[in-house]
Amino acid sequence: MKAVFFMVAFWVAGFTGKAQDRKTPDSLKTMLVQAEQDSSRVLLLNTIGHNYAGSSTDSCRFYTDQALALARKIHFSKGEALSLIGLGWLSRIQGDIPQAFNFYAEGQGIAAANHHLWEDALSLSGLAAIFMDLQDLPKAGEYFDRMEKICTANELKTQSMPYDLFLEKARYYQKTGRLDSAQLYLQKSDSAFAPKRSTSETACYLLEKGNIQFKAGNHAGALESLRQGLLQSGLNSNFLLTAWTSTAAAGFFRQLYQPDSAIVYAEKGFAAAMKMDYKPGILRASSMLAELYDHKDSDTALKYYKVAKYANDHLYGPQKVMGLQKIIINEQDRQQKFEAAQRANQTRLKWYSVIAGFGLTLIFGLILFRTKRHLRK
Repeated sequence: MKAVFFMVAFWVAGFTGKAQDRKTPDSLKTMLVQAEQDSSRVLLLNTIGHNYAGSSTDSCRFYTDQALALARKIHFSKGEALSLIGLGWLSRIQGDIPQAFNFYAEGQGIAAANHHLWEDALSLSGLAAIFMDLQDLPKAGEYFDRMEKICTANELKTQSMPYDLFLEKARYYQKTGRLDSAQLYLQKSDSAFAPKRSTSETACYLLEKGNIQFKAGNHAGALESLRQGLLQSGLNSNFLLTAWTSTAAAGFFRQLYQPDSAIVYAEKGFAAAMKMDYKPGILRASSMLAELYDHKDSDTALKYYKVAKYANDHLYGPQKVMGLQKIIINEQDRQQKFEAAQRANQTRLKWYSVIAGFGLTLIFGLILFRTKRHLRK
């Protein structure tokens, strides 16, 4: 089973580095020391964790774990949901899809129960991304639809979006081959977010733009978008984005029968993934390099093949397969409960309507009865 890892949008601080572009770790830690309220400390701990998301998974987990512990201690549901979403994202980066699913699902349950709309939408986006990882695009589409429904039903304003929902939809449509819809949402993303994107968010946008351009046949435009994206991701040493973009460029060059250029970018993506211990990225880059070197340098091809096998065993060994099977069972159970809750809510609303209608009829009847009695007197 080959790993295909897709980006997911991140919380207001920006897992892709929004906080890193505007606040240094030291300044954030100073703010943490000065924070008077525990709820503020939870949000700052999450922000610091997110700040390290593109460069150090260990630091990211350390601060996000602290945020979760404090949020639970003070019963801060919004902070708890955000921390769980952060840990879900981090688990995906480290290739533990079953654990990622559990974190996202728990975060979504807390957010929904407490009416934290953006956190609910963000966790649904994370669950959608997991099913994109598993190549279950119909299920991913269901989660994206639920995510978008929350936003439209509650009239959440684009200006207050903590992350770019439009880019997520563009990515989904690109993966399903609906390029017209992908281009439409890419334009919406550009209109709504271009003025306020950080460098890393710009790199994400350029990567998705390049993917859409390449599928539409604009190969030169796609490669230029990725080149610009690499420049943006390099501005704040975001190894994760460098891995994504470089490996995508390598794939483009391989499809264009330019193996030497493909090797250059695949090796760049491999090096960036190794710095983050980003297992899905290591698998994808090393698999590509093993194929590219197969007819060029058998020793190097064998080296990358061994790396790919190790990464694949880590990601999809027997225990992980059992975990993935459990995900499917848990998802079916969650979906059944969700549908049952919806049916119960609809039934409850119908009864409320009937009772309200009966009550109004009774009130009008009493008023009419008293009026008639008054007229007779």
